[in-house]
Amino acid sequence: MAKTETSGFQERSDPAVGGRTQALVAAVYVCFLLAVIGSSFFQPAHDWDMIGFAAVITSWQTPHPAEIQRRVYEQIRRATPPATYRELTSGPFRHDVATNPLHLAEQLPFYSIKPLYLDLVWLGRRLVLGLQRSMRLVSVLSVLALGILCFQGM
Repeated sequence: MAKTETSGFQERSDPAVGGRTQALVAAVYVCFLLAVIGSSFFQPAHDWDMIGFAAVITSWQTPHPAEIQRRVYEQIRRATPPATYRELTSGPFRHDVATNPLHLAEQLPFYSIKPLYLDLVWLGRRLVLGLQRSMRLVSVLSVLALGILCFQGM
């Protein structure tokens, strides 16, 4: 083995040790990535953004604010546990948007700025995944793609 002197420290350059270390780092990285993806898909954090994105996609089918509101909140009610639904519709702002169709419609521009995300969710919904499951799948696939890109840089 060749030894190299660097700043007063002795380093060993052993390719076998470096290869094992890289394999261990890669294994830990893949396990972490899979844990994050699994957690995101099977135990999603339901936040108010899903209402905004669902409203934009629903607005592609009907321009009527009252119908958008009815469809979106019915989908959210079916897709989330009762406690989560109450959380998503309680508080001054959330309650107002849940009960006033025009105020929900006013939120649409804020959630229209991610056209690729919306198109992919719409496509997933059309493939009979349902809106919430499609949102989760697109998010999980995005994390997976980013994880793969980061892994390539290692």
